[in-house]
Amino acid sequence: MEIYNQIFQNPLIDATRSFYSQWACQRESELGCAQYVTEALALRTEEHNRAMQYYKCSLLPMQNLFQEIIVEQRLNFLNMNVRYVIAEEDKSNLRNLFRLLSPNNLCNELLHCFGEHVRTSILEAISNLPKDSSLTQVHFIESLLNLRSRFLEYIDDVFDGKTAFRNQMDKAFNLAVNGRVPSSSILATTSKQTNYRPSELLCRYMDSLLRKSVKTMTISEIETKLTASIAIFKYIDDKDLFQKYYQRMLCKRLVFNYSSILELEESVINQLKTVCGYEFTSKFQRMFNDVQLSPELNRKFTEYLQSKDIRFTFGHHFHVLTQCSWPISLSGVTDFLLPLELYTCTYHFEEFYTAAHQGRKMRWAHSYSTVEIQVLFTDKAYQIQAPAINAAVLLFFDHMDSDRIKVKDLHFGLQLAVSEGRSTICNENRSTSKQSVPVTDSSITSKMETCSQDVLDSSCELDLIQRLLTPLIELNIIYVEATEGQSNNSLGNIVTMDSVIALNRSFTSKRLKLRVNFGSQGKESNQVSYLRMCMVSPKFT
Repeated sequence: MEIYNQIFQNPLIDATRSFYSQWACQRESELGCAQYVTEALALRTEEHNRAMQYYKCSLLPMQNLFQEIIVEQRLNFLNMNVRYVIAEEDKSNLRNLFRLLSPNNLCNELLHCFGEHVRTSILEAISNLPKDSSLTQVHFIESLLNLRSRFLEYIDDVFDGKTAFRNQMDKAFNLAVNGRVPSSSILATTSKQTNYRPSELLCRYMDSLLRKSVKTMTISEIETKLTASIAIFKYIDDKDLFQKYYQRMLCKRLVFNYSSILELEESVINQLKTVCGYEFTSKFQRMFNDVQLSPELNRKFTEYLQSKDIRFTFGHHFHVLTQCSWPISLSGVTDFLLPLELYTCTYHFEEFYTAAHQGRKMRWAHSYSTVEIQVLFTDKAYQIQAPAINAAVLLFFDHMDSDRIKVKDLHFGLQLAVSEGRSTICNENRSTSKQSVPVTDSSITSKMETCSQDVLDSSCELDLIQRLLTPLIELNIIYVEATEGQSNNSLGNIVTMDSVIALNRSFTSKRLKLRVNFGSQGKESNQVSYLRMCMVSPKFT
């Protein structure tokens, strides 16, 4: 081998060094970067084939010499147009440049410019969010998903799927999504104007996919989008904020039966657990488990009613929720007296549950209950789904057997008040072995007579009533009778205790099923008080 090196390889290397140097100097002065790279790759292939045919033992030294003279010594020249080529997304030239630089790991500039390009593309895509809040999360998240899919394909096609470029892309997404890019003034301005956060936008996007209202996509398509959304979740720094938003939205989907398919809910929880661990999703999992136990619980309650020969003219469904798992506060919500029919049903459920679970205390959260009412006073029958408190207003017309009632009578009858943390049925300190509460019309009349006039005159109570009536007035199912200078059905009418509200017997709608907004009772409290409670959702059928 020593003789081979002295007689053949050393002279070959010297001659090749001289040739490569002349070739590189001439091509650098005559050609642009892209053409230089193309011809260099062609030369490398020729040299490789020649060595394999005539002098295999000298292949490695020849390759090293090529990379040293043709590539390393001209690295500044090769990197001159990298930023431009990446910005143009010229796959052919980029692929050639990567093939030329990668054997010696000389891709630092290529990596850096690629990361900058990814960040710039993200900022351009999310800089102009729609003003319509219902479209904002879709624009934001799907722009990110489309870009991510595009760049993943780009990395596989141009950079042979190298991990370094994948990591650079992930880093760029992380910086851009969280607004930590020096050049992200556009995104920062947009965020200040809209007050949207990536965590909230992602939660709202996933919430929109998981709701029953999604009818334009198949289950498989929804599942694909949800799985892709988890990839965006990985880029978000403030995962605690995401957890808070997701818990609230999961609560509404589960309690109000908004979820399209529970298997999808469970799949998302499992994917989040894979990313962040069990502790992150422990409350989500307990919430999901509570809802899964509800069918069996309600089956046993039905058997209990049958054994007692108790019948109701409406269907009913109850949720019993675990302490400290649900983001529900009973402080600051509106307390009210349940309609007689619902009171009786919840009373029997309380008797059933406490008998089966000795020692447990139960709190009702009627502000989260829903009622479906069949409206029969109009020309056509309509079905209205409403929060229990709004349904109580409509049922109070039945109780009074009148189309017209005074606001003060409604206030007396429903015993409206802002809760300080007590349930409307189960007191916080109440014993589980309680005495039966008589449920009669006279009990309601008695409470109507004991309400103080001072409470009636408070502006707070009037504001409470106004907010209670507004969604029903907006639906046009009731109206406030006009006084001088006002008109019926006007939302601007000032409600007083002497105002009269009336059923709108001429009510019509193209839809037979209507829904009263659940958010009409006021803003959600930022303070979360976790208590053991029973969530009830009686439904008229």
